[in-house]
Amino acid sequence: VWCYDARSGVWRALGNDQFCGIVQRYADVPVMRYSPDGTPKKPSRLALSNGKTEGVWRASCRNLGILEPEFFTTPAIGVAFTNGFVVVRPDGIELKDHSPEHRARYDIKYEFDNGAECDEWISILGDCFEGDEDLSDKRSCLQEFVGACLVGVATDYGRALLLLGGGNNGKSTVSEVLSELLFCPEVVTNVSPQHWE
Repeated sequence: VWCYDARSGVWRALGNDQFCGIVQRYADVPVMRYSPDGTPKKPSRLALSNGKTEGVWRASCRNLGILEPEFFTTPAIGVAFTNGFVVVRPDGIELKDHSPEHRARYDIKYEFDNGAECDEWISILGDCFEGDEDLSDKRSCLQEFVGACLVGVATDYGRALLLLGGGNNGKSTVSEVLSELLFCPEVVTNVSPQHWE
């Protein structure tokens, strides 16, 4: 079951405990009841036992048509920030208000600033590729790949990015910066080369 968080502009998966906690908020709320002929009865308090709450969870998982199965297969190309959703198009980028229609499932915990400089990041990449003739190409490739991952189109290209080299050349630093600052733990993964097919 997914729930849209309007503050962050992100859809979040709700586990059983979270969902049941939300349902339990309605316990003891006055509920208007009606007789079969439509005559209102005296309001009564909503009784929600753990069993009833679990039943609501099971029914929701089984029957609720909140989202079509393909709902998340066509998200907007962009990324959610704390101050809006950045839509990426061939002609540029635009900061828009959050909307459930963007179908974002993760966000970056910073405000988007179109004029922000990234001097420290450029410096890290410069250190990683120091002395390489193709430093500029490598830096551009890495940044383009990360950008494609951020806005959700990396899989469209059917490519992977490998960081090769001996020790102390920045591979771990780059990986840590990206996983700590840009990507939430739910969307970061890795597969050891011995498990590739």
